[in-house]
Amino acid sequence: MIKGYDFSHYQGETYQNYRDGDFYILKATEGIKFKDKKFNEMASYFRGICAKAIGAYHYAHPEKNSWKKEADHFLKTVKSNLPCVLALDWEGEALKCDIKWARAWLDYVFAQTGIRPLFYCQSSYVDSVGDAIVSGGYGLWVARYTNIGKPKVGKWGKYAIWQKTSKPVDTDYFNGTLAGFLKYGAPVI
Repeated sequence: MIKGYDFSHYQGETYQNYRDGDFYILKATEGIKFKDKKFNEMASYFRGICAKAIGAYHYAHPEKNSWKKEADHFLKTVKSNLPCVLALDWEGEALKCDIKWARAWLDYVFAQTGIRPLFYCQSSYVDSVGDAIVSGGYGLWVARYTNIGKPKVGKWGKYAIWQKTSKPVDTDYFNGTLAGFLKYGAPVI
């Protein structure tokens, strides 16, 4: 198991205090207009620390937008940082929406990049996903803040990444080696 962090502009400049990660996943976009103002800066900074062990995620707003518009916005933003691990953040209002939206977004991003994105959600939601995401071969990035027990993984059977704490920053653990993490960011041939 290797340790990493995920960051967005909310961390300001404090992200520079976390040089001990094996990997870093950065917020790139949200909805159809928001681009994280720190994304390019953080991607450049962390590439200097760990080369290709970088990820980018999109915070979904299916209650407001089409999956295609959000996916195109994300792809336009991350295109200069590929290959890297990609992920769809499914939380907040998205939890009330049809999971088919998420599957369409994931399938499209995979078709455009050759990189199979991860699906991020909280542990209490994994049973609600059913086969919709799992059947596409998309890995689970699961949030459960605890030191007691492991997160629920539902039909996945295992998690790829466990976001274990948000204090003082989001700290994640990849269920494998650095080589395994890098495979999630490599195009499937």
